[in-house]
Amino acid sequence: MRLRGRWKTQKLRIVFREAGAGGGAQGRGKPEGVRACEIWVKVGPPAPAKDADWIFQQAAQRSPAEMTSDQEDIGKPIWIRARWIRTKGGPGPWSLAQNTVIA
Repeated sequence: MRLRGRWKTQKLRIVFREAGAGGGAQGRGKPEGVRACEIWVKVGPPAPAKDADWIFQQAAQRSPAEMTSDQEDIGKPIWIRARWIRTKGGPGPWSLAQNTVIA
């Protein structure tokens, strides 16, 4: 899975795509047999070190997914990770965590 995020006026747009064999994006959106993209975040320092540090944000069925930030979080770092939720068989592996600063 490949993630990309961009802040625009306190809204973060998260674009998720199926990763190709070389790690680059392949097509758009979800692969076949996937119901949603589960998105988890960690706001503020320090960087997440264990699973308990992450907070569930949403199960997005379309790309891009959007989330808003709280006013007091502007300027803080945010880490994002995601995984596909299959229609059968449960969740897939986690994506690499991506980070940015809330604007």
